[in-house]
Order: sequence, then structure tokens, then C-alpha cells
Amino acid sequence: GTPSLPLAVTRASQRRSRRAAESQLVHARTKTGSRNSLSGLHAGSTPGFSAANALLARARLGVVQLDASLRCASWNRFMEARTGTTAGEVLGKRLDEHPTLAALAFDQLAELALAGEMVEGDDCAVRDAKTGRALWIRAIASPVLDEAGAVAGVAIVIHDPTPLRVADLMTLAEAEAS
Repeated sequence: GTPSLPLAVTRASQRRSRRAAESQLVHARTKTGSRNSLSGLHAGSTPGFSAANALLARARLGVVQLDASLRCASWNRFMEARTGTTAGEVLGKRLDEHPTLAALAFDQLAELALAGEMVEGDDCAVRDAKTGRALWIRAIASPVLDEAGAVAGVAIVIHDPTPLRVADLMTLAEAEAS
């Protein structure tokens, strides 16, 4: 069926927020001054950038940065909470090397992004690491370009569409009941 107006407005707002976060990540790469890698994206490498990284660490979105070899350069607290995987387990490694993360297929999205396209994945079911509650996550991978316009890595933004999924289920249940 057609989503209700409040649900449609919420979805549009979430899409705008996601696009803004993706844009900030891509543009942050240019501001670091780093030439050949994503090493400039680490906290403290550029004045003012450590503050941005601190904000991303606390964001209600997952933020993952991969270098050109698809090794993890950044993993925020949202990702730890949603996947139960700590930054120490993934930093410097490929995500497909971790059994839990391999099942989420982030590496497949990242490979497409390395080819120069922005790509959105499907909803993936996960369990909240603390409560065990069923949740969904959705990833959007975007190429990160260097100053010359070449792809130097990948930024992945992950959001939690669980409230939308629950609202859809409630709307469906209400429609079936009437």
C-alpha cells in the first residue's frame, strides 16, 4: 500500500539526513590535504578534523572509512553497538575477514564504490549487541576521491531503518485488520 503522509515525511527527512552525512564524508576527504591514502582521515591529522571525528564517533549513524585496499580506517561507536564488533577488531583489516561482518556484505558494496559508483545496500537484519533485540541496518557506500579526482577509498554510512520497518508492519497489520 501507499505509506501514510507522516511516514512518507519521516522517510524523506531520513533520506535527506543520509545524503547530507554522505556529502560531508566525501568533502571531508578533500579538506584533509592527504594525497594518496585515507590516512589523513584519522583524528588529529588536520586542525579541526579531530572535532569532526569526535562528532562522527557519537553520531546516530554508522560511519566506516575504508582505504583503497578496502582496509578499515575508521569505525564509530554506532557500528560497535549495531554489530557487536569493536574498532580494535576491524581497524586495519578488510571487513570480509570478520565472520559477522562478511555476512552483511559491506565489502561487496565497497568494491562497487571503488569502481566509482555510490551504491545503497538492502536492509540487513542484525541483533543489538547489548539487548539482543532484532534490528535492521542499511549501508550506503560512496567513493572518496583524492585531489586529482581518483578514487582513494570508500566511505560507508549506515543507518537504522528499524523504526520505518516497524511502522510499515503496523500499517500493514492495520490494513489487514480493517
